[in-house]
Amino acid sequence: MNPNTFPPQKPKQLVIGCLEMLTQTGEYFGCQQEGLVDTIANSINDHSLDIFLAPEWLFLPKNRIYSTQEKEGLTSELAEKTSKTNSLILPGTFMWEINGKVVNSTPIITHGRLIREYTKRFDGGTEDIARQYGFRKVQYGKKYGTAFRWNNLNIGIEICLDHASGCLTINPSINDLDLQIVLSCGMSLCNNQLTKLKTEGYGILCDGFFPESAVKKKMTKDVYTQQAPAEKIPLQNGTQLSLYELEV
Repeated sequence: MNPNTFPPQKPKQLVIGCLEMLTQTGEYFGCQQEGLVDTIANSINDHSLDIFLAPEWLFLPKNRIYSTQEKEGLTSELAEKTSKTNSLILPGTFMWEINGKVVNSTPIITHGRLIREYTKRFDGGTEDIARQYGFRKVQYGKKYGTAFRWNNLNIGIEICLDHASGCLTINPSINDLDLQIVLSCGMSLCNNQLTKLKTEGYGILCDGFFPESAVKKKMTKDVYTQQAPAEKIPLQNGTQLSLYELEV
């Protein structure tokens, strides 16, 4: 082999698991909480997931809002139970209360620790839930989406209405995303809001309204192709885990 030439580098394959669980039924929000942490941990460990995603309002009991202490406890429990993996974990959003205000946020976990937390910037149902449980105030996030590096990939995060409102699109500090992840309950991937993806990057949706997941690959500036899951794995209570194998 000519020492000045090298074979093309083989794309890296990511295995992404999207938990498709109903988190809104009529005017009722949330879902059964018992065993949720174990369901997530087992999904990651049993299927060697690189990334795990779950929908908005996954961590919302049927009759109340979590306290700050409860939210932190569940996050720590999940981090501990997945500490032997290097998976990136976005376990849906928590609805929790701090100083009389309701917060809708997702923890971002890897290597057994919380690396950051993103709080939803726009409403899209949060105020309705807050009022349903007797709260008058909501604490919204100050950031227009968030982005970070993981495993040499640029990853952007939005929660539901943040995506339709173009949070990442209008954020001038974010560009060249490999993955744009949307955790939602009643949202679809919008091509005009995936503009910060690099060519051959992926938009990934995990939604709790239908419930469903979706992946779009950016081929050119205006052309996106839908990616089908490699496998759908039935779980308890009519839910399922959709597995996607993506080359990055």
